[in-house]
Amino acid sequence: VQLAQGAHIERVRLLLDEVFGPENCVSMISYTTTSGLESNTLNRAGDYILWYAKDKGKVQYHELYKEKVFGGEGSDKYRKLELADGTRMNISDWEKQTGEKFVYAKRPAGSRVYCLGDLTSQDAARDPQPFEYKGKLYFPGKSRHWQPTFPSGMEKLAEANRISIEGSLLRYVRYFEDFPIMKYTNIWDDVGGIQSRTDSKVYVVQTSREVIQRCILMTTEPGDLVLDPTCGSGTTA
Repeated sequence: VQLAQGAHIERVRLLLDEVFGPENCVSMISYTTTSGLESNTLNRAGDYILWYAKDKGKVQYHELYKEKVFGGEGSDKYRKLELADGTRMNISDWEKQTGEKFVYAKRPAGSRVYCLGDLTSQDAARDPQPFEYKGKLYFPGKSRHWQPTFPSGMEKLAEANRISIEGSLLRYVRYFEDFPIMKYTNIWDDVGGIQSRTDSKVYVVQTSREVIQRCILMTTEPGDLVLDPTCGSGTTA
């Protein structure tokens, strides 16, 4: 059920709870639109989709992914830079040294952006796990153990240059390009404006084609029948 601006979402949810049962509410999706709804308090700049299932335990769902963009969602932890010669530093330090503003698309040739992750997990190992790295012994810490298989997994990471020292700890080097995509959540902030750029809007409440497409990809198989009682202002057709 797609709710346009001004719809009373709480009342619609109560109605759908009666029809399907509150336990079959799958999600409420919020998405941005090209124009907001003015208010005497906070303006609203988006619409909602209420997703209910006949039986939530049997719902069909296909995970959707979006490209991860440096500087956008999911990239805030990537603040370090590895140069082509292997030198590692904070991006802020590189900017101070060069006097330039770091731009991912124009980063130094051969360089890689990365962040540091945990190499340990909870619970102590059965036996001590001293690991020698660059001539010094490191331990996972009290009541913890190394995440990779010890010692072979740690040795492979060291050979692949995937370990970095941070203070007195060993950390895992995770490059930005290791995970070029990320899962969609119930907040769709990347569809605002798509309607005006790709479709000629005929009706005031006409839905962005991208929104309808995403719903269909997320919940159907090729060849499935899709029923749209209101015809989505013509968007589905």
